[in-house]
Parts: sequence; structure tokens; C-alpha cells
Amino acid sequence: MLQSHTARTMLANSELIIMLNQASTDRVELAKLLNISDLQMSYITNVNAGEGLIKIGSSLIPFVNKFPKDTELYKLMTTKPRRRSSSLMKKVFNVIIVSLLIGIILISSYFIYKELKQNKKQEDTFNELIVIVEDKQDDNNKEENLNLSKLYNLNNDFVGWLKIENSNINYPVMQSKSKPNYYLKRDFYQNYSSYGTPYISEQCNIGTSDNLIIYGHHINNKKMFGELENYKEKDYYDKHSLLTFSTLQDTSQYKIFAVFKTVAYSNKGFKYYNYIDFEDEEKFNEFLNKCNELSLYDTNIQPEYKSSLITLSTCEYSNKNGRLVVVAYKLDS
Repeated sequence: MLQSHTARTMLANSELIIMLNQASTDRVELAKLLNISDLQMSYITNVNAGEGLIKIGSSLIPFVNKFPKDTELYKLMTTKPRRRSSSLMKKVFNVIIVSLLIGIILISSYFIYKELKQNKKQEDTFNELIVIVEDKQDDNNKEENLNLSKLYNLNNDFVGWLKIENSNINYPVMQSKSKPNYYLKRDFYQNYSSYGTPYISEQCNIGTSDNLIIYGHHINNKKMFGELENYKEKDYYDKHSLLTFSTLQDTSQYKIFAVFKTVAYSNKGFKYYNYIDFEDEEKFNEFLNKCNELSLYDTNIQPEYKSSLITLSTCEYSNKNGRLVVVAYKLDS
């Protein structure tokens, strides 16, 4: 089943999954698809009946439900013929099943509520940060940079602000060189968050790198970089081809010139994340040519050598370890 794209997409977007003992091939696929750690995998590897993992939202909860065999209730519930007591056993079995279902529903409801509450808190945090950034006394760029400085004073990992007009993308951008991928599951204030916060690759230098790689979660309902899914359609691109990236030093506009899908961590995919500094024009053209080759449509744009680039990257679920990538070049000010 896990080889089916439809099944993988359903599992990746499911809020509730109960996993018991899994075959070795399925375990590998589930670990990649649901980000299950080695410790968590032990709960679905060669385990006994009544043991496994429950995935609720982004939380993974191990459970062990061992039933004592030396009890009258076990004798009533067992399916072994010599111990069967049909009518009473069925009644008890039904009661147990209903009780378990109610328990699962209650536990699921709690964790779904907790997840929704946390997501609401994260959205409120972003809205608060937007108020700080856009609270300008005049249209002076210095005043805008002053507001960005306020965010930097709150968290020194803050490096810039990314915005695409008439879209949900209006977020702070972080960078933690000492802790790669730190903001994948952290909010602006470094608290746990399933949304995470967009962040720049630790290999990039915000002031000198030729190509800034910015990662963000693909969240349902077009949250975070889930909005990039719209760029699969040329009509959307035509109306949203510009993005703005502001740093503590300046604000620049970028023009999107390529949108493509690929796979990460595979020799079959395009390792776009390795193209950060171009040693010469040949390397620059190599990157551009591959972007245009994979692009979902032709934008009729070819950036010139020495152009500064921004690459937005998020998950894409049509392939295992799939990525949706949007690449833009800096316009002359």
C-alpha cells in the first residue's frame, strides 16, 4: 500500500493513525513519510499484540496495552474455541471495543484540540510580528529597518522578512548556523511549533551568498510555504511573480523565473540546495539551465550572470522526499 502515491498522500495528511507491529519494508517507508525516530520505531518493530504507536496531528504517542491472561475477562474475550463463551463473550467484547473507541476518541480530541490551540498561538505570534514590522511612522526605509531591528533585538537569529503580495507568505526568516534546521519545529521565540518558522540554510551568508536557500513547512490550508503550491499554476504565477525580501540593511524585490518539482536526498533528484555560491559563470548557467529544464512552465526570463538569487523550498507530496522549489532573481533597484 505504501508504494501507492494516493495512499502515501492520505497517510501524510491524516490527523489520526494507529500503527501496530509493522513489516520491515513498511517500517522504512513509514519512518520517512511520518518522520518517526529510531526510538519511536521500536514500538512498531517486532512487538507483541496491543503495542504500537498513535499519530495524532504532529504528535507520536507509544502505547502498550497488555491484557492479563489469568483473568476471567480474558477467558471470556479470547477467540480460542476451548475458552469461548459465545453470548457473554460477545457482550463483553462489544463493551470493551466501545470503551476503547471512546478512549481513542477522547485522546484524539485532546491532542487535536492541543494542536489547533498551538497552531492558533503560532498564527497569533506571526500576526504580532507583522504589526511590529509594518508599524511605520512614515514611508522612510530607515524606519522600516528600525522595525526589523526590533525583531533582531527580540531574537538575534532573525535575518530578514519575506513577503509575497496578496498571499499568506508574510513571515520572518531565521538562521541558526550552529543548529541546522533548528527552526523547522520552532517559532520565532524558539518555542516548539509544528508550523516552524522559515529559515535560511546554515551554509548561506546573508550578505555575500549568491543564492539564499529559504526553507519552510508545507502546511495544509495554504499556511506557511503551503502557499507555494499555487505556483504550480501559470495563472497564479502571472499575478504573483514578485517577492520582497528585507534584511536589516536593505529591502529588495525579486522576480520569480522558475518553479519546479524534484526529490531530495537522491541521485535522481536535482540538488539545488548545493548551489549557494557560484564559482564562475559556467556554474551559474548550470544551475539556471537545470531550473529551466525542470520548470513546470516557461516564464521567458533568464537572469544575468552575477544576479543575486533566492530559492524557496518546501515539501511536495507527489513523490517520496518530494520538494517544490520556487527560484527568483534580484531586480535592479
